[in-house]
Amino acid sequence: MLFDAAHEAELLHKATKSSWNTDHELLIHVVAQNERTTEQMQELRRAYWKEYNRCPIEAVKKATNLPHQSAYSNALVATLLTGEEFAAQCLYDAMKGLGTDERAMIQILAHSTKEEVEQIKAAYLRTYGKTLEADIVDDTSGAEREFFLGLVNAPRSHVDVTSAEAEIERDVAELYLAGQAKWSNDISAFVKIITKHDNEYLAALNLAYGRAHGDTLIRAVEQEINSGCLEKGMKAMIMDRADFYASELNKAISGGGTNCDALTRIIATQRHTMPTICHR
Repeated sequence: MLFDAAHEAELLHKATKSSWNTDHELLIHVVAQNERTTEQMQELRRAYWKEYNRCPIEAVKKATNLPHQSAYSNALVATLLTGEEFAAQCLYDAMKGLGTDERAMIQILAHSTKEEVEQIKAAYLRTYGKTLEADIVDDTSGAEREFFLGLVNAPRSHVDVTSAEAEIERDVAELYLAGQAKWSNDISAFVKIITKHDNEYLAALNLAYGRAHGDTLIRAVEQEINSGCLEKGMKAMIMDRADFYASELNKAISGGGTNCDALTRIIATQRHTMPTICHR
């Protein structure tokens, strides 16, 4: 069935036009149940604006404004935002007020490509009038600051691992000397190497480290990095993408309650790879 943005905008308006009698079944159908691409959702936003002279996101928020509906409302809004808009919002929320939600920042940034990070940075500046780097500097310190700045500014370069044996061997040697080979570790070396490359390279580096020293790089990070935030972040980057997000989803829905923010954050940012994540 062909996507008709004007028709979908009409359905969205029908579902949300009465804040005291919202048609939730229709609302979910329009924004969540159909397999929409990001481009189609943006067409829907534009069509709604054109026809009703109103922001569709605000319409959804008003139609789901009861206190017990906050997680539901956030999830619906996430489907209407672009990936970079929602990621920027999550990062802002993670750093606003007292304290920092490092796990949320890791979930957003650890497996983003360089191109995706640049789009997130642009959306952050456009939405909040300041750079993502500035807020990271204000909200973090020490090695954690170095790590998160590395996540948003390192090249994340793609290297053909089949022809990068020499570079991988150099990185294995440098990481070993920075960690397991001495009493005090050099966290900066771990940050520099791990934030520099994409997941494919880090997977190859993890295996090469294991062949050279018995323990994988993930195990070395667990042993040598004493900061919970840094350990989680570095392990996340080294892990397979689907394995990492499957693990994070499980944590969000296990135990006595559900972490709805994490659940929404992962599903919204990874929605186009969810079948693989769910399989894992």
